[in-house]
Amino acid sequence: MSDSPIKNGVDSKNENDEDYQLCSEAGEKFRMNNQTESFESRVLVIYTGGTIGMIINKEGVLAPKANEFENKIRQNPLMHDPEYLQTRADKIDYLALPAMKNNKRVLYKVLEHKSLLDSSNMTVSDWINIATDVFDCYAYFDGFVILHGTDTLCYSAAALSFMFENLGKTVIITGSQISIFQPRSDGVDNFITSLILAGNYVIPEVSVYFHNKLMRGNRTIKTSTHEFDAFISPNCLPLVQVGIEIDVDHSAIFRPYTIDSFKIAKDLDKNVGILRIFPDITYATVKSFLDPPMNGVILQTYGSGNFPSNRTDLLELLKSANE
Repeated sequence: MSDSPIKNGVDSKNENDEDYQLCSEAGEKFRMNNQTESFESRVLVIYTGGTIGMIINKEGVLAPKANEFENKIRQNPLMHDPEYLQTRADKIDYLALPAMKNNKRVLYKVLEHKSLLDSSNMTVSDWINIATDVFDCYAYFDGFVILHGTDTLCYSAAALSFMFENLGKTVIITGSQISIFQPRSDGVDNFITSLILAGNYVIPEVSVYFHNKLMRGNRTIKTSTHEFDAFISPNCLPLVQVGIEIDVDHSAIFRPYTIDSFKIAKDLDKNVGILRIFPDITYATVKSFLDPPMNGVILQTYGSGNFPSNRTDLLELLKSANE
């Protein structure tokens, strides 16, 4: 597979791009079969890198390897049921989850980025690439699962949640602490359950699925580097709790109030940052953070938003920066 057709925020998509063809071909088949195959759903998996898809290389180190993720999951009966597609010439390039009671059969395709990233290397341009993949394929799939490294997963979830406008489909970001191809991997459940949720439920938000919880993407933080329960959403209950049953909190889900078409915002400002206030922070520190080219600053203050009221020098500085 190729990278997204977006390069540096400029749409360079053409009909020869592999991912453009993937979505176009899938869309044509979707339109042809949509009337008769309501028992199926289609999910696009966007594989960006991260621990979840790593394999052990010749040096004995876990690392991503191009085109290996899909090849390996095709051999795993928990993730692919080849018999279901044997007589389906129009679906031969899909993967199919095994059948589940009271759920649609989830068919999915994998769109693998050419550069598989350690998520600590994720950039604004990568967010634009991911968003554009969703936009280009939006009409052809019922839901989307983004596989991502855990270190910056929350940053990507938050960014995409604001980049997507008038979202009407489920977009789930997930990853794992242990590679999906290793024993005891948490990635198996994270991946399979994300596919089930994306293929069977309309949750039109960017969300994070990890360790039996689906959480609002822009309210999620990573709290552990070694536990499977590595993410929480403080002051915001999960949208879905997964146990023997799948418990969806429908009242908590944001839904669009307009019928406007889905679109993405790609004009992102990199000159925005977070300034954490701490006791006796100096005037020079705050001023240096407010100086050009900064266009926006988020203040991380105390408690419910308290700021030192006796620091008139800082208050005047902030006031002048806002004028």
